[in-house]
Amino acid sequence: MNCRLDLHLHTSASPDSRMTLSQAVAAAKKRGVCALAVSDHNRCAPQEVFDKPLRDGVLLIPAVEYSTEAGHLLGLFLQRPCRCPNEETGRVCFSDAAAAIHDAGGLCVLAHPYELTRHSVAE
Repeated sequence: MNCRLDLHLHTSASPDSRMTLSQAVAAAKKRGVCALAVSDHNRCAPQEVFDKPLRDGVLLIPAVEYSTEAGHLLGLFLQRPCRCPNEETGRVCFSDAAAAIHDAGGLCVLAHPYELTRHSVAE
């Protein structure tokens, strides 16, 4: 069985996307994507993703993308909502972000490990 995933999706809750969650689900279904990780900037996936993870045949994975001093850090497969200290300021401490993700039962993944045009986690 093939399953196409997008593990780094932003919705209109992030400054770099205009797509609503419903629009993202419709686009995923149309393109044969079976799962989306809702990973908005410095904002945990909305409660509705935790409450109703299956939408129109597309699995929604609760996630977050924290902007840290060392680059962007994804938190995937969150078991419960998480909050990181100072997340509303737009930049949080990498170790605080990792701890918040782990405390919420999530997996930490570097969002842009090889991107040279942005501030990213050091070698």
